[in-house]
Formats: sequence, C-alpha cells, structure tokens
Amino acid sequence: MLNKKPGQRLAYLPEADVEKIAECLVAFANSEGGLIVLGVDEQGQPAEPIWEEEAEGAWRGAAARCRPPVASQWQAIEAGDSQLIGIEVARSPELHSLDDGRVLMRRGLENRPVTGNDVQQLAASKTSGDFESEAVPGASREDFDPDIVSEYFTKREARGTARSGTLDEMLFEIGAVDYDGRP
Repeated sequence: MLNKKPGQRLAYLPEADVEKIAECLVAFANSEGGLIVLGVDEQGQPAEPIWEEEAEGAWRGAAARCRPPVASQWQAIEAGDSQLIGIEVARSPELHSLDDGRVLMRRGLENRPVTGNDVQQLAASKTSGDFESEAVPGASREDFDPDIVSEYFTKREARGTARSGTLDEMLFEIGAVDYDGRP
C-alpha cells in the first residue's frame, strides 16, 4: 500500500485531522471515490502512530460536517508488520458539501473547491432520488431543531428573501414539509 503514490483515488493524511478528513470525504464522494489512509505522510512514509479511538473520533467528526452524509467505510490496511487505518469512500450519486458550504472535488493530489460552471456540471451529473419527495415515516414538524430553522430563515432573509406567512407556510414553501405538515 505504501508504495502507491497519492493521487485521484488515494490520499495520505499524517494526522487524524477532522477538517482534512471531511474535505477528503466530500471531494472523493463528488469525484470517483477513493481511499483515505491515516498515519502516512505524502511520500508514503509512516507518520506518528494514530490510535484507533482517535481516528474513529476524527472520522465521526468529519462525517458530521458533510451535507448530505457521505457513505464511507472503515477498514484496516496491512503495511508490512504494522496496520494502518483506512477510510473507503464510494463515488456518490449526490452532490456533497461541507457544513460551511464549500463543494470540493478531487483533482489529482488536491481537494479543490469548485465554483460556477463546475458546480452546475457536477450537479447535473448527479441524480436525486425520489425519496426526497416522500414524507419521513414517524417524523413530525416538532423534530426540526428550532435554532437551525431560525438560522436558515435568517440567512435566507439576508440574501433578500423576505419572510412571509407562518412558519408552517414557509417550511412548506421551501419543501421541508409536505402539504399536511409532514417532513
């Protein structure tokens, strides 16, 4: 494994850094998929050992920053007489971003932000499932976090869309609930 160079489908990260793992998760999911190997520098040399608990915590923290969630799988990687931690990321049919709004793609060795036409082309190449138009079984409007809903409408207002109607009407307008108020 360590004799392979990082590239389009392989990233080496010397540390269990939540930000860098999240960027790789999104970039790989938006591109061809790939493998993140923790505890290895860019030259394929072992870095400081990473404890499994530390790596798992960073992986979970990184996954929480992805919108929508990125499918990834934890795996052990044999490297001579030692074992490394890998995170396999599948190519996704959905468009993913980080919680700060950045959309990334893997280009060679780098996770690069995409803008303008790239985002339109990427979004057009991704498909959305019909599940997005179905009500969530057992969910109700009370399941929404009021702070997040308020933040969403505040940011929407800052972009020039005035609040009109009741909260239920606005949630319906943006597609968060159906006509009967179900998420």
